[in-house]
Amino acid sequence: MKSIMKVLGIVCMIAIFWSCEKEKESISQEEKDFHALINDHRTVVSATAVGFPVVIWEKAREHSVNIVNGTASGHSGFEEREQYLKIKIGAKEVKEIVLVGNGIKQEDFDEMMSIQSNKAIIEGDFVHCAVGIRSNSDQDFFYTIIFVRM
Repeated sequence: MKSIMKVLGIVCMIAIFWSCEKEKESISQEEKDFHALINDHRTVVSATAVGFPVVIWEKAREHSVNIVNGTASGHSGFEEREQYLKIKIGAKEVKEIVLVGNGIKQEDFDEMMSIQSNKAIIEGDFVHCAVGIRSNSDQDFFYTIIFVRM
């Protein structure tokens, strides 16, 4: 009987730890689709398509989540993200675009491209780009797009 109770106790502990473990997020279809819009545009202007590394995406997504949670705004914390990517993956240059949109990808993309400095980044000589998107309860979509040159 003691061994059955011991096994049940262990099973309960495992179940508790399993359920409390933070679910690992993955790149959403919306983020992939927005990244595809960027690469489609880059192709039109004869720029090389950019990759979508998870390590950069994690920083982009984290910033968008923080904006929705109210712990960040605009480009706050950019220097830390930039330094992290320079150390972690050897980035030579890091640029960031932060955008608030309505969630209609093409409209949000067009809005982003209407700003000359954003257009220059998107068409720039970068090798990687990651898109982090989060929305709030008002259905405002917060995009953090990080470009990296190696």
